[in-house]
Amino acid sequence: MATNPAFWPQPRWGWWQRAGFPLINTLLQRGVTCWQDLRNRFNGFSPAFKTVETVSDALRTPHTPLKQGVNERWWLRNSGRHEMSKLGGGSFGSVPMVRYLQRNCPAYTLMEIVGVLAVIAILGTMMAPAIVRRIDQAAHVRDKTELGGMADALRSVVLRTGQIPGSDTIVSVLANEMAVSANQVAASSRNVLRAFLVDPNLWIASSTGYLPYNQTKFPYGTGTKVNGVCIPGTNLRLMIVSSIGQQLPNTIDFNDAWATPDGTIPGTWPSSWTSSGRPDDLCIQRVDLTPLFKRIILNPIDTNCFGSFAIENGQAVSATNEVTQSMANSWYLQGTALRLCDTNSGFRLMEMKAVAQNDVSYVFENQAWRGQLSGWGTNGPAPYIAPSSTTAASLFTMLATNLITAGLNPNATGNYGDSTLAVLGDFYTYMTLYVAWGGNGPPPAALIQAQTAISQITIDMSK
Repeated sequence: MATNPAFWPQPRWGWWQRAGFPLINTLLQRGVTCWQDLRNRFNGFSPAFKTVETVSDALRTPHTPLKQGVNERWWLRNSGRHEMSKLGGGSFGSVPMVRYLQRNCPAYTLMEIVGVLAVIAILGTMMAPAIVRRIDQAAHVRDKTELGGMADALRSVVLRTGQIPGSDTIVSVLANEMAVSANQVAASSRNVLRAFLVDPNLWIASSTGYLPYNQTKFPYGTGTKVNGVCIPGTNLRLMIVSSIGQQLPNTIDFNDAWATPDGTIPGTWPSSWTSSGRPDDLCIQRVDLTPLFKRIILNPIDTNCFGSFAIENGQAVSATNEVTQSMANSWYLQGTALRLCDTNSGFRLMEMKAVAQNDVSYVFENQAWRGQLSGWGTNGPAPYIAPSSTTAASLFTMLATNLITAGLNPNATGNYGDSTLAVLGDFYTYMTLYVAWGGNGPPPAALIQAQTAISQITIDMSK
């Protein structure tokens, strides 16, 4: 064993000073004092003496060399005892070394140990609830953040793929979307299983009216009416319930949990929760899918031939279907690409592709898809329709076409160089300025000029 004091363990009590435990620090100081006193005695009974090779070198004299192979303990008990009395005084040499250490080295008393333990117990009792509360608050914040991330991931995967998973596959779908293990989704940080619920009264235009829902398999979309109002579906709601405390009930009423305010426990839950459960242990994440759907109206105006359409989500494309009657209540997930094709016979040429970001409508008129009505309402150029006082203003395009295609007035007595296109331009300018004047006050000078031009053209054409 190493007997050089330079290799003896050094006391380390600075950490306790920094921790601010003065009582424990005082007790450690006493222990350090005892240790240093013992070390100084074995260093030749002088604090300045620091270069002792062995204990035997400090205790024996040059006249009593320690023979090779002689045990130092035996030497201290026998022949070395006389030498120790010379170096350390009669009291040290008159008793065994162990008794000397017991009498002269300070140590902890039983009362001191009991006092320290009592202080530690009191401090632990005072600090433990606050520490546990902080740990629970951190776990609650983490759980709430995880559920919010799951809700965002669910919306993202629904919009990207055009599919809404059911309660039996939602865990694996979320795990793939979030790039985490299924266990991290299925259970909270306290290893309490979560509940993934679907509204039992949900309806959507799937094969069963329930989830899962794959939009590309239902190109005509989803939609229904409630009290005369068009909506994409009924009760399109999902919910994730998580606990960082006790296990969740085996049966959870969906509507009750959905309506429960944050920080409270549903009233229909068992007494183990309502009486002893902590509201902060419960997290409920609600996901309403209704705002993800946008309404698209496809209206076939032509009667001799029909346009067609298809939808796509990512790489999935539905079959192309003709629009033979108005699709006034078709809802598609936001971001769905709508392929609008010319006819449903022969080769279907895609005329345009629109992305559903808001509610929108299209009409198939004059053998083409348009974003608004042209006013014809037929399959192409039609016979001349005489205007009358009952002609609707929405038929402006029809009336303008009649004017452009009309021949010269056979009763005209002169040619003033006014073409039908120029007349139409003057009328369009006048109507535009008239609408602007109706909302902004007195008629501008340009409107008066346009009115004068129309009056002159009318006079010229009647001659």
